[in-house]
Amino acid sequence: MLQTGFDQGQHFLATWASWASWATSASSASSQRDPHRPRHLFFTVVTDQPLPTRSALQAWPVEPALQTFKDEWLAAWHGMSPGTHRLVLGGGHVHLTVHAGPADKLGRELDVPADQVLMGAEHLTPAWAKPTEHPFYNTRRSRQHLRQAKPPTRREVVVIGAGLSGSAVAHSLALRGWQVTVIEQGTGVGAGASGLPVGLAAPHVSPDDSVLSRITRAGVRATLQRAQTLLTADTDWAPTGVLEHRVEGKRSLPTGPAWPDSAHEWSTPASAELIAAAGLPPGSPALWHGLAGWIRPRQLVSAQLQTPGIRVMWGQTAARVQIGPGHTEDGETTWQVLDPQGQELARASLVVLASAYDTHPLLQALCADGEKPPVPLNPLRGQISAGEMQALSASQHAQLPPFPVNGHGSFISGVPTLTGQAGWFIGSTFERQCVKAPVREEDNAANQQRLSTLLPHLGASLQDQFAPGQVQGWAGLRCTLPDRLPAVGPINPQRWPGLWMVSGMGARGISLAVMAGELCAAWLENEPLPLAPSLARHLMAERFSVQTAPAGSKRSL
Repeated sequence: MLQTGFDQGQHFLATWASWASWATSASSASSQRDPHRPRHLFFTVVTDQPLPTRSALQAWPVEPALQTFKDEWLAAWHGMSPGTHRLVLGGGHVHLTVHAGPADKLGRELDVPADQVLMGAEHLTPAWAKPTEHPFYNTRRSRQHLRQAKPPTRREVVVIGAGLSGSAVAHSLALRGWQVTVIEQGTGVGAGASGLPVGLAAPHVSPDDSVLSRITRAGVRATLQRAQTLLTADTDWAPTGVLEHRVEGKRSLPTGPAWPDSAHEWSTPASAELIAAAGLPPGSPALWHGLAGWIRPRQLVSAQLQTPGIRVMWGQTAARVQIGPGHTEDGETTWQVLDPQGQELARASLVVLASAYDTHPLLQALCADGEKPPVPLNPLRGQISAGEMQALSASQHAQLPPFPVNGHGSFISGVPTLTGQAGWFIGSTFERQCVKAPVREEDNAANQQRLSTLLPHLGASLQDQFAPGQVQGWAGLRCTLPDRLPAVGPINPQRWPGLWMVSGMGARGISLAVMAGELCAAWLENEPLPLAPSLARHLMAERFSVQTAPAGSKRSL
């Protein structure tokens, strides 16, 4: 559904309620006549007017039957500044996309396949509210700027890697009815970098509100919405907010109209009270990210992999991917995934590489001698240090901030350690061009210095907790790309049709992986994008491939 203009959510709520009733009443006459009822509702609103605040929307009356839907909707309505926002509701099956801003900019950003269009915000009697009529039409029209030329006809996919990226892609596609096979060389959840005990979902800020800043806000929103749907609050995650100590004055906010009141819900100068609560001296340069929090990645990965339709092959190494003999009945390329002995592990017309830096040798094996892989992945080792809360003295306990603090690494407390006891965490280190991830005592010392810079008083107080044999360490291997953004989608659709990737998250896997999975699903399913098209282009894995398309041909994206 596409609506031009905004009517305080009246049409959206009515559509959602009707869709929910229709989709769940399996015994109704309408559903008996329609075996293809949609699993998902995508409602897009386009408006050149300022978006109302949550309090203004709360004051707008709705019919009693819509109040439950309105409450869930408004709980997600925050940080709605000009731009594109995706709110995921209804257990992950209802997607509200809001495009707000100047009309000329909206025209460039809009790329929405719509079954039905509502022109203006006037009240209409929608077709979907009539149970005797089919509410969704099969006509699909889209400005194919970022679209698959021909999505796979068989909704089967092999995902290599069961970490944050792989599980996110698998979950997004399985929710849409795909049969997903995940191949993971580890024997259980969290064997790689996703085994990080705890991390932050927090936005990046910059004076010019850069591409990275805008993408991370969209990613953080997607991650926290996913966590709210799948995880247990205060045990697996918590929307605590995050204070950023601007060490050396780095990373300031945009000013004036470029950062409206609604944007301050995301990030704003920290108050004196928050600075004091963090244990920083008065006047310390700091920002408060209100729409941020901590997450235990292992728990998120586990929950995503439990989605019906996902099969995980644990303890299996994908040593090579190659185009198999022949094609499918529909003329599509078939990909084979082989183990180190050359035996086939799985095959499909779509393979997604989501194994962090292990993606590099898979790409290298596809290239000719002397040819570099098409996506320049670089390894990045990181180590965090941790200790148990029960080992702290009363005075040390009293100095712990009540929320995470980042800015020179990050400090988080009150979250279970690897032993299961509540603990504190500081890190991580950044070591480039290292392809192994051992735990090193010298990195614990580096993290002690990191804490002393981030939170000087606490760093001095916890000095004794970093003694060898007492402090715990965890290390993992991530990978980055030169432009600090991940690579998502087809790698080189002319050369390797059906070979996709989701990798290069760097230190922002928690903030970006969920959104990357949704972006893959949107491309494959011809859905409205969860991100403004101008931003989605910056994430395309194809951006690294130098291609010369034949005359008269079209790019797949």
